[in-house]
Amino acid sequence: MDLQGIGQRIRQRREARDLTLEDLAREVNLTQSRLAQIERGAPPRVDRLVAIARVLGCPASELLGEAVEARRPPSVEHLGKRIRVRRVELGLNQTQLGEAIGMQFPQLGRIERGRSFMRVEQLVAMARALRCPVGYLLGELPHPEGGWLAEPGGRG
Repeated sequence: MDLQGIGQRIRQRREARDLTLEDLAREVNLTQSRLAQIERGAPPRVDRLVAIARVLGCPASELLGEAVEARRPPSVEHLGKRIRVRRVELGLNQTQLGEAIGMQFPQLGRIERGRSFMRVEQLVAMARALRCPVGYLLGELPHPEGGWLAEPGGRG
């Protein structure tokens, strides 16, 4: 995953909107120092990435490098539900998905119930394991029926 690319896209969007680090940090409830770290390539939590994207007026998946149509940002509960639905569609249990992404199943259960945040790199790993774009999990792309499921490695 290209964390520096994410940081560069955030910085470019912020500068294009004529926002200072301080302005954006205040809007997304981060310290200026933490936002600077993210812009230099430190991994943000998914909820922070979504908040940054909302303030910058773009979908979070665009900051991750995916081009998608803008929709409303997902709630933590909505993200967890989409992860669970996709996992079940693929016939995976929580232990199997957890092993695929290096996460213990209790943590995965909290994420699926919308009771825990995850880091961006975990979201990207989750999307890979679930054979779908990050934009689908974030609610920015429609269900991968036919399209992604019909690709090599899919069920279709």
